[in-house]
Amino acid sequence: MTDVTERAASTRRGFLTAGAAVAAALVAGEAIQPPASAEAATTVTSVNGKTGVVVLAAADVGAPPQAQADGTAVVALPARFSGIDPTGARDSAAGLQAAINATLEGGTLIVPPGRYLLNSSLSVGGEKSISISAFGARFVQNQAGAGFSVGGRIQTLWP
Repeated sequence: MTDVTERAASTRRGFLTAGAAVAAALVAGEAIQPPASAEAATTVTSVNGKTGVVVLAAADVGAPPQAQADGTAVVALPARFSGIDPTGARDSAAGLQAAINATLEGGTLIVPPGRYLLNSSLSVGGEKSISISAFGARFVQNQAGAGFSVGGRIQTLWP
């Protein structure tokens, strides 16, 4: 066979193989469809014993109370914590400290990507244990001394 003939045969085989794979996927998809009895009802008449217009509370769906959820994962956004400036033009220490303080024991503080100027040290304090996720965030220390002050121990986890 010539190169052209071999390439043409190879292309036909690839096309036929791909077609067979698509057909098999379609057949398998039909075979694993849920039975009609598993489909959701179109009209719901009650939820947890409530009828009419139903407003679900956190307890109705098994979610934690708002106060508990707010501290579990805190996102350090300028709209929520006054003084945070992700452009690095102004000091962000007070806003970031407020975000650290709002993070509950065992919670996670998420610092979005940006450049954060620190004119004073940030402190986790005492034996409070939190995780700080700051991928893409750069902290620019504008003073002598430690940028972060923690009690207990610090651990850096690399992805």
